[in-house]
Amino acid sequence: MAAPSAKQAEGILEKLAGGIDMKDAPRLINEFMEKRTSIERSLQKDRSMVKNVLHRIQLLIEMFRNKEFKVDIKAKALILAGILYFVLPFDLTFDYIPFLGYVDDSLVIAAVFRMLSGEIERYEQFRRGKFEREGKLDQRPVADNKNTTTAITGATA
Repeated sequence: MAAPSAKQAEGILEKLAGGIDMKDAPRLINEFMEKRTSIERSLQKDRSMVKNVLHRIQLLIEMFRNKEFKVDIKAKALILAGILYFVLPFDLTFDYIPFLGYVDDSLVIAAVFRMLSGEIERYEQFRRGKFEREGKLDQRPVADNKNTTTAITGATA
């Protein structure tokens, strides 16, 4: 199966988000963490695309979980829909196909980033301000949909 186009990915996300129950968030996030660990173990070479996707999802989870940062319910549903798509082993391109199995997952996560770009930018500004106040400023580049944007990470990153 071919990877979805950006429009198809957005359609998939909207459909998945409509059926998301916020009670599923801990389970979905846990499944992502398990899949992330499995992928990282299986990577024999530096697969920057996969690592970038994993980092993007981690940022979305951080934004979702942050109690000080308010995210509306639709944005939370899109985040969980993206995670759900990522953890499903049998999506448009089966994940068991080495490397190629994550191409569609990457496109779906990129669609989440496009759809929530304003929220993500607002979150990065929130984090920047918080870490500057706490004296924990550490800027690391994170690839976005265009080139590179600066993500601010704390001491725990």
